[in-house]
Amino acid sequence: MIPEHLNALAESCAPPDDRPIAEWCKEHVNLPASYVPPGFFKPEKSRWLLPALEALKDDRWKTVNLLKPTGTGGTLCADLYAAWRIVNRPGSIQWNWNAEELATTHAEERFWPLVENCKPLRDLTSENRHEVRTLARKFKNGCWLRIQAGTERRLQGRHIPCQINDEVWQWDAGRMRDADARLGAFKSAGLARQLNISQGGDVGTEWHSRCQSGVQVKWMVPCESCRELFFPVLEEKVSGKAVYRLLFERDGTNIRLQCPNCQHEMRDTPTLKAFWNEHGQAVNQTPDKQTDVWTYQWPAFVALPWQRIVDDYMAAIAAKKQGSTFLLRQFLQKTLAEFWDESVSEIDPVEISTGDYSPGVSWQVEHKPTMTVDCQKNLTLFYVVARGWASNGESRRLFRGRVSSFDEIASIQRQFNMSSSHVAIDVGYEQTPILQECARRIDANRAYGWFGLKGVKDEQGIGFPHVDAKTGQKTKRIWSPAVFPDMELGLRNQNVEKFLSSLSPRALELYKLGKLRIPIYLWSNRLAYETLVRLRDNRGAAWLAPIAEAGQEEEKHYREQLGAKVLKDTVDSRGNPLRVFESVRPGFPDHYWDCEAMQVVMASMAGALIGV
Repeated sequence: MIPEHLNALAESCAPPDDRPIAEWCKEHVNLPASYVPPGFFKPEKSRWLLPALEALKDDRWKTVNLLKPTGTGGTLCADLYAAWRIVNRPGSIQWNWNAEELATTHAEERFWPLVENCKPLRDLTSENRHEVRTLARKFKNGCWLRIQAGTERRLQGRHIPCQINDEVWQWDAGRMRDADARLGAFKSAGLARQLNISQGGDVGTEWHSRCQSGVQVKWMVPCESCRELFFPVLEEKVSGKAVYRLLFERDGTNIRLQCPNCQHEMRDTPTLKAFWNEHGQAVNQTPDKQTDVWTYQWPAFVALPWQRIVDDYMAAIAAKKQGSTFLLRQFLQKTLAEFWDESVSEIDPVEISTGDYSPGVSWQVEHKPTMTVDCQKNLTLFYVVARGWASNGESRRLFRGRVSSFDEIASIQRQFNMSSSHVAIDVGYEQTPILQECARRIDANRAYGWFGLKGVKDEQGIGFPHVDAKTGQKTKRIWSPAVFPDMELGLRNQNVEKFLSSLSPRALELYKLGKLRIPIYLWSNRLAYETLVRLRDNRGAAWLAPIAEAGQEEEKHYREQLGAKVLKDTVDSRGNPLRVFESVRPGFPDHYWDCEAMQVVMASMAGALIGV
């Protein structure tokens, strides 16, 4: 027998390398320069990865999920597992990413260079150039590795024994079930293995359900004082109250992490992280759960600089105060590897500027006092806001509250000596009875009294064109030209005069002259909301509330509702990025928000907000 055949026979009869994956990789996997750090894998430097690698080798666990902060070694686990499996557990591997670009980048910049640096893999690589492709490679033991975008089409076809799914938080609904189907017959025979890797996503998604369904294993670290194990977090609930465990000054300095057991404060030093790395342990949080799906999670604090965590958190909170929760959502999902729950996300009362003034005392520079009303179901509850506006855009809140009738609204109007034509009511709901009430509230010698406002979606902030009758010049405004609805007020012709005679002598007079008109103005949600946020956040003219009302319960509801809308990132019908104002969570009340948005429209119409 020739020597080549003898060597091949010896290799085929050699016992399998049954060492832990990490030990095998320590000897054979030389990470190229695109990894941080490059060089031979050192398992002792990142021990939080080892429990997951051990689970991937254990045939009892069929699905392993890695819920990890970005940049802490999740995809590295996949690299190591794929390298080890090709050599030691031959069988085709499908590696799915969310997009073709991500798959190509990882293949070209990381995994194929890793293969070239790893002698067992390099020796197994096919010498047929048609079997060495950009996104796929065949090895001499018959194993194919395909790195690809996990599209619906590619998740159909022949069954495979091993699958790696990366960044699954981005996958469309149903895609993980499609991926499961590819394991098919191998899964039925108990031979399939699946590795899912991702940061946190949204509560209720497939990724969230998959993580929750499995055994929960967390990497716990010891306190350097009491030696008790704990999972480092930014904050946690204690007796229903949020308690910060990550402490720092207002400028983001003097960062400490508090032990939840003894309250000892630790600092981010190489000594502490080395201590954590050496003595940390993977602890099963659900010991009574019996399943072959295991989820491993490790905290950002073991791998990332704490200063970066604090900086990202402060930026997220600053953005939230300006009306956008996008950065906070990213921070929780990417940096902390947590799931974002839109339905229970905390709504803090917004901070607004206050002034030491009495709403009942005349304001010397007041330009136009206005009142806006948001109507509720059956017209038995109304949210009301009144403001005094100066010509330079400054304003003082005169009234905010809830009333139960149109007569109470009229009483507030009289209290502040306000013209009926300065009262606007939202007509998006129950328009006909509201218009009837507007007809009742026409002052003597006036063409109209209370009038209607109706917000419309304007995601691009286009606004409404206005043309100057004298110059023909076109301008953009928050509000539309007036729309005049049918003045029959929902009644048959022969009943209108009779109805109006009981309603308002002035309305009847105008109707007989053919001059009864109740204007309705449409207004751009996007433009009004943007202006409101600037005023609310003290980035425009002074926008004040009376300091005497600051501690009232209704003021708390008012300030909570002023945070009811936030900017969220989405896409339009063509897939282009788009930022829109949406409710901070489904069903959250926004009545005072709407009243103040309509105040912006009123002030703009009166010329108090120049250039809007």
